Amino acid sequence: MNNDYNNQAPVKQPGDGKATGSLVCGIISLFFAGIILGIVAIVMGMQAKKEGFVGGKATAGIVLGVIGIAGTVLMLIFSTSILATLGFAAGA
Repeated sequence: MNNDYNNQAPVKQPGDGKATGSLVCGIISLFFAGIILGIVAIVMGMQAKKEGFVGGKATAGIVLGVIGIAGTVLMLIFSTSILATLGFAAGA
């Protein structure tokens, strides 16, 4: 039998690990520790792009990190305003 398969290992792009880490942190930032993991996702995604990673994982990680940070900030503002409205603010 003649196999024309290439027996070499696939070549990883530079920054692939950071792009994957950025994507994972971005997804988790939507549900838990949004500000911290969102910042980590953005930084890792930017580093992956600087290292020459070509693909959507780094971009998706950056976008999800921004959404995670924005969602956390909006929830903090919303919950603070609700607590202030109900009279649970400091000094009430």
